[in-house]
Amino acid sequence: MSISHLAQAVMAIVLQRPNDARARPSSLLKRDEDYETVFNRKYPIGLYLACPMVMKLVDSLLRSEAYHFDQKDQTNLRFYLAMYLVSLALQTSSPTPEEVASLTLTMISDETIVEALDSVCGSYAELGGSDQSAKGTELVEELKGQLRKRFPKAGPAKS
Repeated sequence: MSISHLAQAVMAIVLQRPNDARARPSSLLKRDEDYETVFNRKYPIGLYLACPMVMKLVDSLLRSEAYHFDQKDQTNLRFYLAMYLVSLALQTSSPTPEEVASLTLTMISDETIVEALDSVCGSYAELGGSDQSAKGTELVEELKGQLRKRFPKAGPAKS
């Protein structure tokens, strides 16, 4: 995984900005403050292993013949699905960097995968299922709202 792909994964999962990870992949690290936000020295190193692990799982799911996603939808859904899946697996609407770092694949059940796919794909389709809906803010806000309803007690604020 390249540095830019790792930055996209961290942006989507830890910072919960899948729309920025999807819409602006080439500019994520151009400003020093963005680089410092993504590669924060205070983050546990395990976070940089967990995020690519989740992205690999998500990408294999989206490419699976069981789901029949076309390339456009795979590209548009991957970061949203990663964010949602991690929140469900960790049972929090806003996982901390430490929680993300502690994530293992055994914490992600088949039921969690199906629930994440249903929620993300349903919201994406309701908003038009387009590049525009994946690059805007409406989809991420809808999904975060669902997660807050499911897990109303948020964890500590992110540093």
